[in-house]
Amino acid sequence: QILLIQHAQSQNNASHESERVPDPPITSAGTQLATHLGQALRNSQLDLIYCSGFLRSLQTAKSVAAHHDCGVEIRADIFEKGGCYSGFRPAENTDNLG
Repeated sequence: QILLIQHAQSQNNASHESERVPDPPITSAGTQLATHLGQALRNSQLDLIYCSGFLRSLQTAKSVAAHHDCGVEIRADIFEKGGCYSGFRPAENTDNLG
C-alpha cells in the first residue's frame, strides 16, 4: 500500500509571490499539521517514507516518521512539476500580482 501525501504548508505558500525563496521551510502551522498527520496515521504500518530533497518535504516526512518506527529516504526523482522554484520574476508574473 502506498500513501501519497503533499508536504505541509511551506513558507512560500504563506508568503506573497514576491517573497518566495527556492527552498523554504515549513511554517509553524505546517509543523503542527505534520505532527497531526503523524498522529492520525498512528494505526497505519509505515515501513519507509520517501520524500524529495526539498526542505519542506523532508521536514514533513521527519515529523511523520517521529510517530512511527520507520526511516525517511530522500529520492532525487520525486519533485513537483516544474522543479525547484527559482525566484520571483516581476516581468513574468505581472498577471498574478492582484
